[in-house]
Amino acid sequence: MLNIIFFGPPGSGKGTQSKLLSVKLNFIHLCAGDILRYIIQNFSYERKRMEFLVNKGKLVSNNVINNIMKKTILNYMNINKNVSGFIYDGYPRSVCQAAYLDNILSNYSIGKINLAFYLSINTKLIFKRIFIRSKILFRKDDSKDSSIQNRIDVYKNNIDGLLDFYSKRKCLYKINADQDILKISNDIYNIVQFNLY
Repeated sequence: MLNIIFFGPPGSGKGTQSKLLSVKLNFIHLCAGDILRYIIQNFSYERKRMEFLVNKGKLVSNNVINNIMKKTILNYMNINKNVSGFIYDGYPRSVCQAAYLDNILSNYSIGKINLAFYLSINTKLIFKRIFIRSKILFRKDDSKDSSIQNRIDVYKNNIDGLLDFYSKRKCLYKINADQDILKISNDIYNIVQFNLY
């Protein structure tokens, strides 16, 4: 079982790149943001608390997101016994979450984190990309500059620890996300092929 992580600031393209790679490898794509938005839309008992946090650009608590991701991973494992790998998009976002994910993978014999891709991007480009995305996808969390800036600030507060965490495990690759989508995708795929196959 192989496990690959994508992380980076909002608008860095981690969703796009993780989806492209999941199709190429036939891996399960787990996007934390999509999972949270699904819960907000479909489960009223969680809606108000999570919707407030997500729309303000704040992170859901470690305990909540960890439990959600654990249930999601185990559900996929139960439904499909032939899962060959997972790609995690936007999770983990902190060292605490990274350690928790390691424990899930170890405790349920799902492997370990094989590769962690950090997508680095110019801050000015972040606002441009998110503005375009908000017009296409009608996402509330993309509609206000203050919400976007808060998400960037939250991200910056956690990134150094996360980079250090995966750097020490010798599985971290930094990708210049200012480049063309196809160039980034090919670079990532080549790294995966070199390291895992």
